[in-house]
Amino acid sequence: MTKLTIFITGQTGYIGGTVVDHLLKNPETKDKFVYRSLVRSADNAKTIQALGITPVLGSLDDSKLLSDEAAKADVILHFADADHLPAIHAFAKGLLQQGHRHLARPVLIYNSGTGVLLDGAKGAFASKDIYSDDDPDRILALPDSANHRNVELAVLDPKLNEHVDTYIVSPPTIWGTGTGPVHRHSIQIPLLVGNAVKHRKVYRIGKGLNRWSKIHVADLANLYVLLTLKSVHQPNDLPKGRKGYYFVENGEYAFEDVSTITADELHKQGIAQDAKVYDTPHDKEGEYWIPIAVIYLGGNSRSRSVIGGKYLGWKATHDLDGKEFEQYIRDEVKRAAHKA
Repeated sequence: MTKLTIFITGQTGYIGGTVVDHLLKNPETKDKFVYRSLVRSADNAKTIQALGITPVLGSLDDSKLLSDEAAKADVILHFADADHLPAIHAFAKGLLQQGHRHLARPVLIYNSGTGVLLDGAKGAFASKDIYSDDDPDRILALPDSANHRNVELAVLDPKLNEHVDTYIVSPPTIWGTGTGPVHRHSIQIPLLVGNAVKHRKVYRIGKGLNRWSKIHVADLANLYVLLTLKSVHQPNDLPKGRKGYYFVENGEYAFEDVSTITADELHKQGIAQDAKVYDTPHDKEGEYWIPIAVIYLGGNSRSRSVIGGKYLGWKATHDLDGKEFEQYIRDEVKRAAHKA
């Protein structure tokens, strides 16, 4: 049986590396595809090749290379840089060519993020706005100026969707240790924890009342495996294009809760003098936090995953009792303290 070709970007990253690891370990996907992966360095090329994947040396700025790869790919899994618009244009150019592929309609799966839902709360309140992926019209109405939105709109271009099956996966806060070959740690929670270890006390943005949805990286990877399989075998049974926007979450948290757990563990480790959480003085925000932190650690981003369960049979398996996420935060404090 002829194998389909999957072209991957971002495999050395936290999300992409974990997803590909799951694809390579799943008996339904391990030997059923030819994998090609974009890498930027010779060292990473060797790492990828050792996994049985063909490395493609280059970057997202190599538009011709991306178009050429897209022209012969049945599926593109795009994990690298959710805000790189030229890459999507290059993929579109290649996907719309009559390339040497096997699927009549090639597949583009783009990893966005629920940063697209962020408000300017700065920790002052918990928003009542909750977006569900079974209400695509509400998602489509998001402002063009929202994070990642210009790239999402390029993926949803009617000219592309006429010939290509596109899917947008939009994860929230991702946590847990990844299983990829290079980068295995998230950014969001470690950003707060790293700052706390550095300053030996926990500061919060505003009152920390803002809320985010969350997902364990392995649960996210499982959704990607299911979506990849069904997108090539039963595409007519899946929401795609303007309706193919997949949130993936398992509950939510307030940043005040993360701050409280971090402060407690910081004190237990003897790094902080107390287990208190401190307000960040307005005139010290720029000194304590990098600009993106005020937006991402201070805003609300609340989503609900419905269509993944309905159409893919997906369900989360991590943090079903709420204790695993807390332990993850405590482990991140210990990891940051060890690195300091």
